[in-house]
Order: sequence, then structure tokens, then C-alpha cells
Amino acid sequence: MLNELAKQIHANAVEKGFYDKPLEFGTHMMLAVRELGEAMDAHQHAKHAAKFHPCMLRADNFTQLFEQGVKNSVEDELVDALQIILGKMHDMGIDIDFYLAAKMQYNKTRPYRHGKQY
Repeated sequence: MLNELAKQIHANAVEKGFYDKPLEFGTHMMLAVRELGEAMDAHQHAKHAAKFHPCMLRADNFTQLFEQGVKNSVEDELVDALQIILGKMHDMGIDIDFYLAAKMQYNKTRPYRHGKQY
């Protein structure tokens, strides 16, 4: 499921020129961190996306609706970070579905808070 989504994310990123020049792994990760920082800033300013019906995705004025109700929100910035990470994982040939399922299964075996304060 996520492997296919990551493939689509990566293809769009390539089409839009984000892979024209090779970037180091760390650069991609810092781009994701930057997006997380933007999400934090949006959260600090209580900027959340408007609630939309799924039909919004097919609306003739989708771009306008997105820019008015979603752009630069917590939700928008978190998805930006997720897209960077998923796209890079696809680029690296990582089987996201397998490793996510394996990690979730492993986490079920761990103690409360994994023995940490937080």
C-alpha cells in the first residue's frame, strides 16, 4: 500500500525536477526536518486545514480551495515531510510496507514507553 503511494510520490517529484541533481541522504532528511519545523510553526499559530469533503479533489477550483483552506497548515506541512521521506525510501528501494509491518510487530513486544520517561 505505502510502496505504491511512495512510487507515485517519487515519480511526481522526479517530474517536478526534485531529482535533477543528486542530493545526499542527509539533505533529504533535513528537508523533511524543515517541513516538520514548518508544521510546528503552523501548530503554534493554530493554523489547521479546513475540513473538506473528498469531492474537493475533483472540484474545478481545487487549487484555489487548497491554497485557501489547506496550504501552510499543520496538515499540509506534515504531509510534505511524509512525502519527502516516502519518496526517498522508494528511491532507495526500501520495502516500506514490510519494514513498517515488522516495526509495528516488534513494538508490540516492547515494554510500556519502552522503559523511558517519554
